[in-house]
Amino acid sequence: MARMIGRTGSWLWWLAGCACALAFGPRARGADFAPRPKYGVEPMPAPVVPEVGEAERRQAEELIDEHLRPVPAAEPSADEKTPIGELVKGLGAGDFAARDAASSALVKIGQKALGPLREAAKSSDPEVVQRAGQAVAAIETQVRAGVVNKLKRIPAAARAVIGGRSTAAGMALRRAVAAEEEARKAGDAEAEKRAVAERASATALLATLRALQAQVSPLLPGGGGGVQPLYGVMIQGRAD
Repeated sequence: MARMIGRTGSWLWWLAGCACALAFGPRARGADFAPRPKYGVEPMPAPVVPEVGEAERRQAEELIDEHLRPVPAAEPSADEKTPIGELVKGLGAGDFAARDAASSALVKIGQKALGPLREAAKSSDPEVVQRAGQAVAAIETQVRAGVVNKLKRIPAAARAVIGGRSTAAGMALRRAVAAEEEARKAGDAEAEKRAVAERASATALLATLRALQAQVSPLLPGGGGGVQPLYGVMIQGRAD
């Protein structure tokens, strides 16, 4: 402005500059410092994390321990053993409808069918192995439904405990992978075998905890669980 004044020798430019500064200065300054959305969408505010009481945390710990314990098989009566055995054989029937009906019937029987189904999961028939595994998973989900419902009543404590255990399981998985690699390089077959078993155990635990997290607190915007989406786009988690 000073150079312009010097070149023109006129105070009109100076007066015009002052007028523009008075008219647009505060508005421009406010616009410069106001938070602006990225990509044209306002980012969601950070979720409010409620405090978790000690009693609720202990309750969540106990419920999650119960959920992680293997579901015991109930002993069928003498009259029930034969029908259950026939249904298990039906998992490998030549007719698709018969296999499907056998699967559904075994799931309805519940824990009394777990023992025979777990044995069937060791079969050499891939169809029987798959169906037996699916039936076992469905029965275990039914049995654990009560625990999941109790965890849903204390969602903040459940998320905190599941999150902590998931972090620990993830760290155990990384350690097992590193130990497996080191044992393989060293040619230590026993150490490698132990590391493989630890990796499988940590992977299974992590998958179980993630599934439980999805049941207790689904990863939905505003649902209170998982990663909150930014810019209106859900961030997908990367599988380990």
